[in-house]
Amino acid sequence: MTQSKYFRDKVPKPDDVVTFNEVSITHQQVNKVVVSFYTEVENDELLSGPFSKVANWDHHFEIMTNFWWARMGGGNYIYYPYNPFQKHYENGFNAELLSRWLELFKSALSKHLDESQIQAWLLLAEAIGNNLLSKNNDLIRMLNSK
Repeated sequence: MTQSKYFRDKVPKPDDVVTFNEVSITHQQVNKVVVSFYTEVENDELLSGPFSKVANWDHHFEIMTNFWWARMGGGNYIYYPYNPFQKHYENGFNAELLSRWLELFKSALSKHLDESQIQAWLLLAEAIGNNLLSKNNDLIRMLNSK
């Protein structure tokens, strides 16, 4: 991983393990999924447009590895100012993009994890994606009612 310019706590070692939804996963596995997934996103016909604003993919990999590690219970080690609802709204997040995102994400998971890890992480990703979609739709309705 590259050195982030943002404040960091102790960065997990590659073989550090977090357990969530009754499965264990290493920090290295999280990073491999993230890099594999976003490499596909960068080249995907549908998703590359919304992600074209990513200026530094290595930094994005680092931030997203931290994001997923923290969501699994490993804790944040990079403190990065980020509003996911605003960011997704600004980039046109909708059900079609979520569906494609999940399709590519499941593919990346299957390249690096066993079936129990895939199912646990996919449940987490679906919940987060559906929450973002719901918040995005709420914001659109609010703005349209003005």
